[in-house]
Amino acid sequence: MLKSIGIMQNVDPIEDLRKMTDEIPEKVRSVIMPDNIKAKAKVMSEVYLYTYCAENALRAFIEGVSIKNFGPEYLPKLKLNTDMQGKIKERKQLQEKKKWLSARGTSDIFYLDIDDLGWIIANNWDIFKTYFPRLDWITVNISEIADCRNQVAHHSYLQEHERDVIRTDFYKILKQIGDTFN
Repeated sequence: MLKSIGIMQNVDPIEDLRKMTDEIPEKVRSVIMPDNIKAKAKVMSEVYLYTYCAENALRAFIEGVSIKNFGPEYLPKLKLNTDMQGKIKERKQLQEKKKWLSARGTSDIFYLDIDDLGWIIANNWDIFKTYFPRLDWITVNISEIADCRNQVAHHSYLQEHERDVIRTDFYKILKQIGDTFN
């Protein structure tokens, strides 16, 4: 079924949207799916690329540093607050009920949000401090990405300066942690 509308094929999403919305009468289409929505969606898909990579790069970094310090069973040894522990448990239980959805990731850290990742670094600073110039440096960068990411997640449009914040903060973090596992 989905394959017929191009989601499973290598199709330009903007062209696919045009084909889908062409089936709707023009009078309705101009109200519910104007061209500017499709144009903004294309821009926001590029923003999603950066937020997705930033969040998952941070997860991989935290997991790698944690394994290096505590071994493969690192999560119980990290300082996590009760909210984060509950979030992991609830999201895993929900995933069990919704088997049709893909797993969030390969470990429990994928059940946490980007804000939580900043919190983990801050509250386990003893194992992360050698990777960053200062605690506020990393927490501010993560917080700015998180603010923009949350806008993206709720389908708000980010202006160019906000898109630049995500890209710049992510680049700074990548440069900082890029040689962590050499």
